[in-house]
Amino acid sequence: MKRTKIVDALRSTAFGEAIDVKGWVRSHRSSKAVDFIALNDGSTIKNIQIVADTDKFDDEILRQITTGACIHVEGTLVESQGKGQTSEILATAIEIYGLCGNDYPMQKKGQSFEYMRKYAHMRLRTNTFGAVIIWRLPSTHTSTSTVISTSTHLSSQLLTVRAQVRCSR
Repeated sequence: MKRTKIVDALRSTAFGEAIDVKGWVRSHRSSKAVDFIALNDGSTIKNIQIVADTDKFDDEILRQITTGACIHVEGTLVESQGKGQTSEILATAIEIYGLCGNDYPMQKKGQSFEYMRKYAHMRLRTNTFGAVIIWRLPSTHTSTSTVISTSTHLSSQLLTVRAQVRCSR
């Protein structure tokens, strides 16, 4: 079966068809009857919800799926019964490509700016820092660079991003 990007799965209205998605787990919650996994592959900022029936899957496999784990899910695209989404996937098979330990520094819970400064190389993986937009300006000069600067207020702190853009022409 051919892999479907999550952005295409969220747009699709072909309910009842088999679907194959791969991505990273953004969140995982368990209940008595089903597990809910929010999956993202980077093709969109939105996540698709995976519904895994606990009777069909081994408890050990479902326990290993934590925030940041990389998984492959085969299932059926169905219309969502919950609010905030139009479709979800009923999982028939889950394969774990890579695990992520609980000591992973950027869990889904809210992090303070002081905590995120400790892990500067991971800041852009958070929604706050991922939302800062850097614009590319076309330039007619061949070997010159344009410096672009944008500012935004984040929790009463001013964040300024400066990016060096090289012209490709």
